[in-house]
Amino acid sequence: MKNLTKTLGFLIFIAVIGCGSNNENTTSEMADQESVTTPAPEQKDEPKFERKLIKEGRVEFETKNIDSTRKTVLRAVAKHNGYISSDQDYKSPGRISNTIIIRVPSNNFDNLLTDATKGVNRFDNKEIEVKDVTEEFLDIQARLKTKKELETRYLELLKKVNQCNRNIRN
Repeated sequence: MKNLTKTLGFLIFIAVIGCGSNNENTTSEMADQESVTTPAPEQKDEPKFERKLIKEGRVEFETKNIDSTRKTVLRAVAKHNGYISSDQDYKSPGRISNTIIIRVPSNNFDNLLTDATKGVNRFDNKEIEVKDVTEEFLDIQARLKTKKELETRYLELLKKVNQCNRNIRN
């Protein structure tokens, strides 16, 4: 009888484990959707701001015990203030896998990855990607400021209208 392949995968989304035979292969996906901030290079005549970065990662490796590996990952998630946003099991002939999507604060991403993959001797796949979303962040910030200014103007006009209505009634 064929040995069952076991897989545990997860995405730290902020984002780790998945497949194997008797050695049970584990796939891990990690992504950090929280913003990582790093100082922006100084430029003349421009305001200083911090870069807003999103880290995403995917890690695949083998494990001898998928349940034990899963517990290690869950402990790492709890330790680093993350949470599981998705947990999916896959079963096919000769393969069992589990994909977990994890969200974690950006400053905990690297430590979570280290703790969740503690004891891994060989990675089948390890991808870490960093996206710079600073422009989008600044654009949204400017839009929000404009909307708040508009709201303040509307509230002032509403006060004036209410005062006029009171004066007319008296």
